[in-house]
Amino acid sequence: MSITLRVIITIICIAVLLFGVGYWGFHVEPKPYDPFPGSTPNLSTVPLPSGLPAPVERFYRTTVGDRIPVIETGASSLHGEMRMFGLRLPLRLRAVQQVGQGYYQIIEPTFFGRPMVTWLDTFWNGSAHVDMPPGIPDNDPKMNQASNLAMWAACTPTIFLTDPRVRWEPIDQTHARLVVPAPAGTDSFTVAFNAQTGLMQYMEALRWKDRADAAQRMWRFTFLEWERSGGLLLPTTYSATWEGEQPWMQVHKDESLYNVDIQPFITAHSR
Repeated sequence: MSITLRVIITIICIAVLLFGVGYWGFHVEPKPYDPFPGSTPNLSTVPLPSGLPAPVERFYRTTVGDRIPVIETGASSLHGEMRMFGLRLPLRLRAVQQVGQGYYQIIEPTFFGRPMVTWLDTFWNGSAHVDMPPGIPDNDPKMNQASNLAMWAACTPTIFLTDPRVRWEPIDQTHARLVVPAPAGTDSFTVAFNAQTGLMQYMEALRWKDRADAAQRMWRFTFLEWERSGGLLLPTTYSATWEGEQPWMQVHKDESLYNVDIQPFITAHSR
């Protein structure tokens, strides 16, 4: 065998090995986060309001009954995957939220279960900061709108009845409009409910995808799985999709706490 052929075979073998290692590394689930400090206390409740659109009332009676828990803060740890630059990247995510006001979240794509990079994504005082992708200026109006919609979609659904700034409007027996506050006034989602179970299927809204876009695109936040915890039936698996594309992110909640102290997390990750 000639030296040239041996070199070619060696290069091919190394390339196949590297591809196999890379493929394996991107299919190892992320290492879980340590438990978030604290625990969910007993939650105060308010009565289910009257006059809700039919599918909305059915949804709340199915998930929480006729008393609505008042949730002010949330802390979640999640894992899943995202698609970026044509690649499927496993990720883990830890987020805290002042419900209906703002959030801080850490997004970490992983390789062999370990973080490769840490991105900070925040929406606070009406201003968005996004590390992913780099180069987006803080407090950009389009990104503020996009982050605000993401915040409301990821809220525990009880906030849609306990926040006086939010209102439901009827559409039909399986859809309703959800109007939420926004940095520039209000914004709205169309919310679809499953005709058999009564649970939310998805929320969708026109949202800015990129600062360079001339028009908003339809964005859908889909609820894939629900689990009962502490007497509440809550969503645990979600996906986010831009119209005409495959889901760009799907995550599953590993831990959720409510009405806990989130300030130490915010202080530790503020920049």
